[in-house]
Amino acid sequence: MELTLAIFNQHFMSKWPMTRLIKLSKNFRSSSTVVKAAAALIAVNPDTPTSTAAHCWTDNKEGAKLSICSFATDDREVNWVCDEVQRCRREGVPLRQMAILFRLRTIGKAFQTELKKRKVAVLNTAAAEYGSPYRKAIAMDLIAYLNLALCDDDKAFVRVFNKPKRGLGDQALDKLRQAQVRFKCSLVQAAKKSARVELKGHLTGAQQK
Repeated sequence: MELTLAIFNQHFMSKWPMTRLIKLSKNFRSSSTVVKAAAALIAVNPDTPTSTAAHCWTDNKEGAKLSICSFATDDREVNWVCDEVQRCRREGVPLRQMAILFRLRTIGKAFQTELKKRKVAVLNTAAAEYGSPYRKAIAMDLIAYLNLALCDDDKAFVRVFNKPKRGLGDQALDKLRQAQVRFKCSLVQAAKKSARVELKGHLTGAQQK
């Protein structure tokens, strides 16, 4: 189970009720149309409180209307977007005022390849993401520990299982995975149950001596 806003509200806020939640609700860059569209998407997210969407706002002007398009393949999407880039360019919109936002790196490469074929200058800012402090190991480890503080996240557990180093390796992790299957639980719970069993064995042995 991964950390979501719903889990955060349920566990973190209930455990520390004096926590002050500061919402960054005002948008300084996007047009009013874009902010309203984003708020509408946030409102239908089951993991997001409806009040969050209601608090998104901006002083900026309405701006151009949005176009929502659906494509059967990535290639069609890439070609349509690149066609739009060239159309806007012909209409006098400078390239520095255009941006393509994407979530998957694979389609990002496709955009870059197609635009280069069309001799359109491209600045790939996604590459800077990998230099972000959030991509660094110590930050990722910290996020994993925060996940574990709120829920039994197997992915986070594996990441910090031996960080900082505590003499645990692949063999120990394999034993925990076996215990996970045996107890039918998360890796965190398997570690706790295994520790109790081992402690009980030590106590029994000490009493017999």
